[in-house]
Amino acid sequence: VGDILRKMGSAYSQLRSYHIAAVRQEAYLEPRFGASHSSVITLDADGKGRMRMNLTGEGPNILVVNDGKTTWHYAFEKNMYTERKHVAAAAEPGTSESAANQADLLGRTEDLLVGRYVKLWQFEKQASLQGEQAIEFQGRKTPCYRVVFHLKDLRDQLWIDQSRYLVLREKTVRPIAAPERRSLVTDAIPLTEF
Repeated sequence: VGDILRKMGSAYSQLRSYHIAAVRQEAYLEPRFGASHSSVITLDADGKGRMRMNLTGEGPNILVVNDGKTTWHYAFEKNMYTERKHVAAAAEPGTSESAANQADLLGRTEDLLVGRYVKLWQFEKQASLQGEQAIEFQGRKTPCYRVVFHLKDLRDQLWIDQSRYLVLREKTVRPIAAPERRSLVTDAIPLTEF
């Protein structure tokens, strides 16, 4: 599993320009209540520090564009935009720029779909290879390694493309124990384009 995770990290650290589209499905399950939220995310980078992210679905629909010096957020429902100067684009996954952007929606999205996979090999002792599985991706069956992480408060599954070492699907399950109830949070992110 360590070899697979290192190859995955290398593949993501070499990404410069890309187009990623994903459907994110979050669910909160409690004994007497359940809620879910679905959104479509597209993330584009051109390798020159410019990025574009579009978030649509249940909740606010937002377009974020960064030219490397300025970030614009456009809210579709309000037909309004905001402009922020000097917010660095997270062009280099796994760098300090990516960490600095965690307060920004674009930076968090870049880390969710690209940045965090660069150093995930550091958790190889908590990971196990659960076999191989072909999943549907862009109209064809794609052979993937299924790697499962058992971390303190969550179980994270990755379906990693066997030829490109890119994550095509992820599912995280996190149980939350409260004094009077127990709830379960699931977060599934199947990619539709890469």
